Amino acid sequence: MADAWLCTGIDPDALDDTFLVVAVDPDGPVGECAVAGLAVWGSEAGQAVCVLQTDGWVERTLDGDQLTVDLVAYPRLFSHIPAEVAEFPDRSEVDPDAVRLLRAVVTVDPAAYELTSEATVVFEAPAGTSAAEVVATIQAREDWPVIYAPAPTGPQD
Repeated sequence: MADAWLCTGIDPDALDDTFLVVAVDPDGPVGECAVAGLAVWGSEAGQAVCVLQTDGWVERTLDGDQLTVDLVAYPRLFSHIPAEVAEFPDRSEVDPDAVRLLRAVVTVDPAAYELTSEATVVFEAPAGTSAAEVVATIQAREDWPVIYAPAPTGPQD
């Protein structure tokens, strides 16, 4: 299962801002591989890759201190993902045409979560990598994170 944390130090222009960071192993389970493969659909922005809401997004649900994070994408993107759509039977809560690639559940401090950016940072890292290691790698610009917007609220194509 992918790891997820609330982290500061991600945005070099706002080091105190808190982001939800999800670490996926590109050599790990099929869902993590699929999420890692989505980066090719992103657009470079600064020193990050941004995935457009028309391609994929993150759905978050907080229940008490349990944060459920779903990374979803449209099946048309599977031409660059090392997986088949049939491997992902679960659908998005927002748009049933989109498939859920990955779900992570993490315990968070609800007060800290309230201060978290709407954007979600996804970073490729081997299983067992710590939050501190991920943040240090991002800060050193050794690899670019992938930024996902929250779920869209309007009609999708």
